[in-house]
Amino acid sequence: MAFDFSEFGNIESLAKIGVEKMLNDNLQNLKSDKARLKDEALKLLNDPFNSNAFLQTAIKLHETQNAINKILNQLDGLKKAKD
Repeated sequence: MAFDFSEFGNIESLAKIGVEKMLNDNLQNLKSDKARLKDEALKLLNDPFNSNAFLQTAIKLHETQNAINKILNQLDGLKKAKD
């Protein structure tokens, strides 16, 4: 027996809305991480004994920005698919 999804409307549209919400939530989390990492990097920048920690933080910051860019591209793709 198949479940009747018709009461929920177009399942594809609902799925896209769910994916878009998930991506937006992830984007907000990454933006928070980015702000925290920037603050951490600025503190470490002035401490000559923590150059390794600064480099690790800078790498994490770069990776976070790459993840943000990927999500923005995915959101853009979803918006284009809606149109």
